Amino acid sequence: MVDFSKQTEIRRWLEAIEPAERRRQVAIVIAARAALRAIPFLQREVTSGRSRKRTPPDIVLPCLRGTALPWVAGKYPAHGNKLRTAAAAAAASASSASAASAASAVSAAASASASAAASASASAATSASASASASTSYAVAYASAAAASAAAAAFAADAAQIDSGRAADDLAGMPLWPNGPPQRASKAWRTLKSVLLDANEGWDVWTDWYEARLDGDAGSPPNEALEIARATIPDDIWTQGPAVVNAEIKRLTEKHTEGNDRPPMSASFNATPLGNVLIGGAPAAAPPGAPTSLPHVPALRPASIEPIFESGRLTLARTAVEATLSGQTILASLEALAQSLRRLAEAAGQESNIDKRIAKRLDEISKGIPSKRPSQTQLFRLGHEFDELKGYLKIVAESWPELVAARYASVTLAFERTLRRFPKWVDFTQEPPIEKVLPAEAHDIAKAAETLADVLREPESRDVVDQVLPDAIADLSDELADAATRAEGRNEPSEFGREALARDILESLNNTLKRIAEGGLAVLGGAGKAAKVAEKKIGSYANEFGEGADESLRKSSRKAGDEVGPALFKLLKVTLAATVAGAGAKVGGPTLAAWLTAHYPQMYSWLEAILPLLK
Repeated sequence: MVDFSKQTEIRRWLEAIEPAERRRQVAIVIAARAALRAIPFLQREVTSGRSRKRTPPDIVLPCLRGTALPWVAGKYPAHGNKLRTAAAAAAASASSASAASAASAVSAAASASASAAASASASAATSASASASASTSYAVAYASAAAASAAAAAFAADAAQIDSGRAADDLAGMPLWPNGPPQRASKAWRTLKSVLLDANEGWDVWTDWYEARLDGDAGSPPNEALEIARATIPDDIWTQGPAVVNAEIKRLTEKHTEGNDRPPMSASFNATPLGNVLIGGAPAAAPPGAPTSLPHVPALRPASIEPIFESGRLTLARTAVEATLSGQTILASLEALAQSLRRLAEAAGQESNIDKRIAKRLDEISKGIPSKRPSQTQLFRLGHEFDELKGYLKIVAESWPELVAARYASVTLAFERTLRRFPKWVDFTQEPPIEKVLPAEAHDIAKAAETLADVLREPESRDVVDQVLPDAIADLSDELADAATRAEGRNEPSEFGREALARDILESLNNTLKRIAEGGLAVLGGAGKAAKVAEKKIGSYANEFGEGADESLRKSSRKAGDEVGPALFKLLKVTLAATVAGAGAKVGGPTLAAWLTAHYPQMYSWLEAILPLLK
């Protein structure tokens, strides 16, 4: 069996294929499929605060170009001469992205695959082996051992198809992951897709295209004329950025599908159309006056609350968060942190001329350090307590004895290092910050959170909502409200600066509403109200609805469709219409949907497309 993590073995296998022209065609297809499997992991660049603004035009677009063109060249070898010049330009573009990107392995895979398509000789095998090796190494470095294993298995399956005599262009049309995608790749793709669509630059022409490659020709038959036209878009258009390129692809799509039945596109990564399963039967056509498209629900963002479905109810994961240290090592680190905080509190308490409230908080925080790997909500509570201690650094440095102040700074640094052992917290800290939150605004955010918690606690919500969820939301609300009250009364020994906590609450509310919307929209399709719109299935929402569900929900599809789904749709309507009492209003107050979209439009603009469906 070929070891696809080693370029030498891949090249040796390819060079044994005869005749030379078949070897070249196989090399192009293997390289293209290698690069395609790496594409989802660009989400690390997309979700990085450092590079978010430059990612789509500077990294994602060249990589998609560098994978689309070799795929077309492998699928339609008769057009090889026409595509070679375009392939060389695509390879150069992806290579430039590689030089500028931390995700250089993805860009390198795309560049190598495009180079394979540009090669007029059997030397394409060298580029193909480089592409496959880069793809696998990226899975090892940035995903998980499971993802690397799945990538190796997918390559081995491709090789077995070729060894059995299958033509290269047939292989190009097979599902990208023969044994199903690894979980990390699925999650990465959903995040990347969500951010691209949120950019409002027409990225659906690429997300649809990519998901068609995931399905293979059987699920999403390609349009040869359109694929060749996409691949040969002039280089001067590519250099103008995604908005221009994507508009051109949309124009070409309309041109080459006019008067024809457009082949259906897959709606999600490895989507299972649970929207249909939940109710039973095939989706009905959209009735007159139904929306022409179902709204896009963005992916969940890092926050203390990221709800899941379990046994038909919305709840929080009970598992501990991942850490980069072994179990025993991270427990020792947490225990050492608790002891350091406790001893510092004792030392500060013995000083006569310092603010004892800080010493008291040190002691309180030390007692809350968990003795085992924390849950996600526990981890984020620790993170916000660290932010609080960091906010006291100035007053400690100015008013505490030098030795004790130095110990305080050291413990704070140790606290931060411990938190950075948890990737979930690191992901949160890399998100773009929000502007300074004044006490009045903090009270309003807390009130919005309280409103959502109250709705989720209503008796009619309990069948589909585990009460651990509204309790967690209420705890966050109370924490922010207390901080705002202290700041207003000038009783806070540091300047008010709880932006991270405020952002955590806003993202936690957003995540909760997204999960409810996904479940409700899945039912829309199964019930036949806009079941088939824009000639696309609604599998994306159904897939998200079932993503966190345990096996009991999947097996009891009739119960889920008849009870859980409609209850979620009703809950969505009630939640968004709930009044945020006191949130910037003297009498009554705005609805939760109105308040969120008015005050944080960039975060909650997706709700505006949902609201018309609720009438």
